[in-house]
Amino acid sequence: MVQILNGKLRSQEILDQLKKEIALTNIHPGLAVILIGDNEASRLYVSIKEKRCHEVGIDFHKYLLPTDCREKNILDTINFLNHDESVHGIVVQLPLPNKFDTEKIINSIDPKKDADGFHPENLELIQKGKTFIVPPLISSILDLINQTKENIAGKKAIVMANSETIYLPLEKALEKYGVKTEFHTAEEKNLGHKTKLADILIVAVGRPKFITKNMVKKNSIIIDVGTNKINSKTIGDVDPEVDKICAYRSPVPGGVGPLTVAYLLFNVLKLSKI
Repeated sequence: MVQILNGKLRSQEILDQLKKEIALTNIHPGLAVILIGDNEASRLYVSIKEKRCHEVGIDFHKYLLPTDCREKNILDTINFLNHDESVHGIVVQLPLPNKFDTEKIINSIDPKKDADGFHPENLELIQKGKTFIVPPLISSILDLINQTKENIAGKKAIVMANSETIYLPLEKALEKYGVKTEFHTAEEKNLGHKTKLADILIVAVGRPKFITKNMVKKNSIIIDVGTNKINSKTIGDVDPEVDKICAYRSPVPGGVGPLTVAYLLFNVLKLSKI
């Protein structure tokens, strides 16, 4: 019988620990989130981050910019926050409207305030095994895999995503557990044949119920990173029918999502101590 991995419960444990630690110190961590445009899902994610910050004692700074703002407005806001001593972590809520250069904007964040951990300098440190800040998404995926308590040394993991941004730091992290990792996109041919070889399948393609039960290996671990809105309901990239085949699965909602927010705040506290 499949075991559903509980990200919500684990995230609350992390938040409770952060709250205790912040209360016992004289540090006042600050997180600034920049939101551009009116994307409904992005607004929801920002509101959740704001709520969790208030719960644990992190100061929350919200910067709302219209879709028709100039890229210079965003870069000027980041430059201001880079020099604001009350702000220890900066997040630009993704995805950005298509007209903006996402890479250029992320790269303008001070690496020592990069709470999301995707600045190239921080990703390069991970590749060199000199981790400074781990992307919260990567920490969340590892946390869920660890919940299985399975010995994953020698196992094969497949990461399905739209770009290698997630894959590269995840590959390095899983390598420490003795796991061999492969990267695939949703557009590849004979995909089901490839995914059925995965002991650990991590899916982040943004396609509702894309992974079906005939695409997974028996007794495998499946981590669903997808978030899709269908008729106001949030569902993942993995069809729950896979539960008939796999041994473990992270749900959507209640899996990666709440954990990612908790690890983001964990990073903010870490950055505040520098």
